[in-house]
Amino acid sequence: MAAASRCCEFHFVNLTSATFYRHLHMLHHGTWQRQPIEAIHSRQEMVCLAEANRSLGSFSGKVTRNQQQQQQQQQQQQQQQQQQQQQMFVRLCLQIQYAMVLAGVEYIICSEFEIPVLGT
Repeated sequence: MAAASRCCEFHFVNLTSATFYRHLHMLHHGTWQRQPIEAIHSRQEMVCLAEANRSLGSFSGKVTRNQQQQQQQQQQQQQQQQQQQQQMFVRLCLQIQYAMVLAGVEYIICSEFEIPVLGT
């Protein structure tokens, strides 16, 4: 099983006098290496790190002779596809929301990123 892996570092700086509290954080096609912190205080910087990953298939189960031939053909096709995918991009999708309350009104700041990551 082959996998592609890339890391992205995000910096969020709170230049206000208010404190922002984490409301939501999601990551698709990757894993957190450093998760967003719970609160970003006044004049504080928050750094999070996400790693994109993508699996390129696997096989398990009983194999008969016909299945072996089919599997060999599939493996050849997969190798050709993998060579083509070297030039393709996958997307690391990240969404982070922080909230604050001012004068009894809740404000939510949403940051969304779709980062192209080179395939295999």
